Amino acid sequence: MEGLHEPDGKKMRNAIQAAKELGFIPGAKVKLSHGPEVGEIVGYNESVGGFYPGSRYPVLIEFKRGTFEYVTDQLRLVKKK
Repeated sequence: MEGLHEPDGKKMRNAIQAAKELGFIPGAKVKLSHGPEVGEIVGYNESVGGFYPGSRYPVLIEFKRGTFEYVTDQLRLVKKK
């Protein structure tokens, strides 16, 4: 669990590692938990500041409408058929 006093870079790396361990890897298809839209994971958010830091929003998802940062709790992996 990340501590309150960890440097932002370490928090970001820990969040990305946790996302990977949950199966959120580039190329995987995901759905938003609050809607039917399907996107594809295109990478990880390595920013350490701003409104959407990688420590909180580690996964980058590409949709038809653009690419956005997400929390893994907002996503569901789409199982391959």
